[in-house]
Amino acid sequence: MIEKMLRSFEKGKEHIPTSEEIMVVFKELVRSKEIEELRKVNDEKGLYLWEIKILGEKEGEHIEYLYRRKGIKETEEQRKGCPTAIHITYFEDDYPVTGTTAASYNEETGLWKIIK
Repeated sequence: MIEKMLRSFEKGKEHIPTSEEIMVVFKELVRSKEIEELRKVNDEKGLYLWEIKILGEKEGEHIEYLYRRKGIKETEEQRKGCPTAIHITYFEDDYPVTGTTAASYNEETGLWKIIK
């Protein structure tokens, strides 16, 4: 369960979720569906962008999940508005039709909250 991902944190030290931690959340979100990795990007701090795709129920439908780490925007104001989270976008005929935040990361506790 996601709640078991609680870690001990040093005060003032930022914890960046690992690929393994993020995959646990992805699997919780997609259940038993097959995952296709679209893109996975790291920088000097670790993983900051990870996109996966699963097929939808009908032909031509698919769902994309996007993990994005806080702090990859240009200005401090932009970074405040973009917390570490996993976003979901629904596609029909390869056209995005809707989307939302599927899970959010609490930096203070190290826990993910499933929203969807």
